[in-house]
Amino acid sequence: MRERRDPSVNHVGLSVSDLDRSTRFYVEAFGFEEKQRYELEREISEIEGIARLSIQFLQLGGTQLELLGFASPPPFQAPSTTRHQIGLTHLSFAVDNLDETVQLVIDHGGSLIEGTRAAPGAVPQVVFVADPDGTRCELLER
Repeated sequence: MRERRDPSVNHVGLSVSDLDRSTRFYVEAFGFEEKQRYELEREISEIEGIARLSIQFLQLGGTQLELLGFASPPPFQAPSTTRHQIGLTHLSFAVDNLDETVQLVIDHGGSLIEGTRAAPGAVPQVVFVADPDGTRCELLER
């Protein structure tokens, strides 16, 4: 009988509307490093017909983010806009300076989600921002 190994998270996949813009955003706002990039044109499960897409892997410490840029078929719908919506609601980042990181997010095409900052004195300080496609990111000040 072989020893059971617990699962570990390998990566998080995120479909984006503009792969280059989203790559720049996550690299410049959060410090991810660009890793492998793949170009695919083939049948993919869950997608009708031939899919054409580019995949960009990004790395931050032990976390990998897979950005999926579909040329065909085009991406559709919108990301979650609240924490009680079923499915992935946000990515969370621990940061050294909340206000500086919020400004980096805004400077690189993201936005501050108004009304999400924790009350003054709350520990940790937290606020939600959105990437250029509206995917929510929680910022927790260390």
